[in-house]
Amino acid sequence: MSMNLVTLLYLVASVCFIQALKGLSHPTSSIRGNLFGMVGMGIAMVTTAALIVKLADTHVGGLGWVLLGLVVFGVSAVAWLAALARVPLSVAYPFNALGYIVILTASVVLLHERANVLTWVGSLMVVSGLLIVVLTKP
Repeated sequence: MSMNLVTLLYLVASVCFIQALKGLSHPTSSIRGNLFGMVGMGIAMVTTAALIVKLADTHVGGLGWVLLGLVVFGVSAVAWLAALARVPLSVAYPFNALGYIVILTASVVLLHERANVLTWVGSLMVVSGLLIVVLTKP
């Protein structure tokens, strides 16, 4: 699969997504909008899968990381749905901000990236805001 074809297919998928949003904006066109969304997602998924298989021939180790990422994403989606089943969205959603600290810490520890003091202070300010929002009763 050539990169020109990949680009064209992603462009078609993007147009389908835009048409889906347009169609979903009104009840009379919502079925058509939903259909555009499904077609766009199907094109994007098949294109991505074909691209992963093609790149796996040249970068064998990369496929393992992609599959691991998909598994982690699936587990996180199930965990998020389980959390939403037990607590209100207004309490659960602010905890997404903890991802800033987790990603920052993982990038420093696992990838040996540098993070300056302002990055840490900014991330801690976000978490402080999270605590204020969650712990303050309306």
